[in-house]
Amino acid sequence: MKLERLRTLDGTPTAFIRTWLPAELAEDITPDELRDSSLHALLSERHGFRIAGGRRTVRAVAADFALANLLGVHVGAPLLLLEGVTETDDGRFVEHFATWHRGDLIAFDLIAGAASNGVRSSTRVNEARALLARAADLLDETS
Repeated sequence: MKLERLRTLDGTPTAFIRTWLPAELAEDITPDELRDSSLHALLSERHGFRIAGGRRTVRAVAADFALANLLGVHVGAPLLLLEGVTETDDGRFVEHFATWHRGDLIAFDLIAGAASNGVRSSTRVNEARALLARAADLLDETS
């Protein structure tokens, strides 16, 4: 099942989230339940599992017409796209998601001490710095 949500901060759109869930997890979720709450907390409470996390990637993308309209930016504005898969602590698939964040309002903080998938954390930090530099370049080009 596909869920789509627009997140705002003080009425300003900040992120658009598209989530795919197994039907058995999503069948009884209502839009009102997700308005001001965590999907993970709702799923954990309702189905009795613990979210363990999963793989995440972040990359800079340009807003297309639909995303620009949803997020209140111009076409081509820089967005940070966070994509990932979430699993339970026993390895069950929970979701696949894509979240487009406004590059002018949202930043990601990274913890430099942790390694992921055998790649040194300093490499991850350098990749993130390069990504943020590219997002800044895109912003300059569209201004």
